[in-house]
Amino acid sequence: MKNFIFAMLLVIGGLNAASARSLNPETFVKEANLITWDFDVDSHLRSFDVTGGKVSVNPVTKIANVTLNLANNCPVGAYCFAYIPEFKIELPITKIEKDGCGVVTYRAERNEMPVDGAKNTLVIKDTTLSVCEMFYPAATTITYDETFINRLQGQTETRHSRMTAEKLHSPFIR
Repeated sequence: MKNFIFAMLLVIGGLNAASARSLNPETFVKEANLITWDFDVDSHLRSFDVTGGKVSVNPVTKIANVTLNLANNCPVGAYCFAYIPEFKIELPITKIEKDGCGVVTYRAERNEMPVDGAKNTLVIKDTTLSVCEMFYPAATTITYDETFINRLQGQTETRHSRMTAEKLHSPFIR
């Protein structure tokens, strides 16, 4: 009888171990290539020579980022390292909402204003599942706001930049 119970425990334990799965949080990443970018005239992003980029969100790790590919400053005709310089905006997701039309909005922000920093806000709207008859400028729209206190005037200033991107999709599934 003891052998039977021991054998059953082994079988049950083996089934649980075989059916258990470990999913990497990166499995849930959604990303899209940028189509357009329009930076605020006073934004530091305007000084970059942007050649492309991508946006990605991960609802499991709660991270959203925009990666801007920058032009390589290699002289014409010279042999340079094959790399693409980039600038990355990475913020923690604070809210994920789905409206009545089916538009999913990811809001990511970091507020460092209390410690002499800035408040950076990234709002990514995925309109691909919308059931409303509306016109959207792109499948994914992105706004990036940089808010800080101007010490000269003693006022709060905001730099508002807009971007559009293709449809958000998993990089692992095509």
